[in-house]
Amino acid sequence: MNRYFQLVFLSLLLWFSACTSSPPSLLQLSGHTMGTHYHITLVDVKGQKEALLKSQIAQQLIEFNQIFSTYIKDSEISRFNQAAADTWFPVSAEFIELVEQAEKISQLTQGYFDISIAPLVNLWGFGNQFLLEDKPPNADVIQAHLQQIGYQHLASRQQPPALLKQKSGLQIDLSAIAKGYAVDSIAAWLSAQGFKHYLVEIGGELYASGHNAKGVAWQVAIEKPTIAKRSIEQIIPISNLAVASSGNYRNYFEYQGQHYGHSLNPKTGYPVKQAWAAVTVIAKNTTLADAWATALMVLPKTQGQALAQQQQLAVLFIEALDAGQERWKTHMSPEFQHLLSP
Repeated sequence: MNRYFQLVFLSLLLWFSACTSSPPSLLQLSGHTMGTHYHITLVDVKGQKEALLKSQIAQQLIEFNQIFSTYIKDSEISRFNQAAADTWFPVSAEFIELVEQAEKISQLTQGYFDISIAPLVNLWGFGNQFLLEDKPPNADVIQAHLQQIGYQHLASRQQPPALLKQKSGLQIDLSAIAKGYAVDSIAAWLSAQGFKHYLVEIGGELYASGHNAKGVAWQVAIEKPTIAKRSIEQIIPISNLAVASSGNYRNYFEYQGQHYGHSLNPKTGYPVKQAWAAVTVIAKNTTLADAWATALMVLPKTQGQALAQQQQLAVLFIEALDAGQERWKTHMSPEFQHLLSP
């Protein structure tokens, strides 16, 4: 098996109306951003200039990258990660908003969702640093990196917006929530421009507004968690809701027959080993859906299901029944089942 896929996996397949030819009022835009691809479909767009729209959206995505990308050396997040501890570091209002949303999920999950996991993400080769060979890090090195982690050691303020490291070596990685935030921001901008019916997707995380070109809810297909080929597990109708998925069947490496996925447990420092092959969350916004999909993938099975029920989350859990993930069964929360009701 190849080392691991360079592009962020697409956990969702989008079923648009008009498969053979696009109606005159349907406009589809696509491009590259945040280490993956984006796709935007707009309905009822007569008179809109495609080039102008794409340029305006592309500029916003460039600005998001300049804030949240750890691959850009002078981005806000990269400069913060290199900053010294015990000193307030000025950042944008968007940065503070996203960090504070992430911190709420961290508190609810008792640290199983933790944006300060950056040192481990890089150590395992799933961040902006890559492994020289497909081999797990040394256990002592993992333990040393665990000492740098802890969301509770990150402080924030809104006026003026700034972050404070309360522990030396603390670094953050927002990849588990930033794409969702970017989707929501683009969706809000489209709504402000007067668009009512559209779908925005970045790296598999999406928000669907209104209806598709056929005048019905957007049809979104959730992917089976198979490594060898791509196929559909479940089709769901979505309108004015967000969808995000997390799984370990695309972004991983293997060593001595052991599968090491990119979902890391901030409690142990190792990739998660549990029943879920994939988790899909439907929420009112993509930021929440993105974060919860990651959190529920990492949380222990029973604890995650209980928390999803407590938070009244619409979740589809896909449980692997064998090591090769060729057999599985699904578990739907009551809220997810309700979305499928006619």
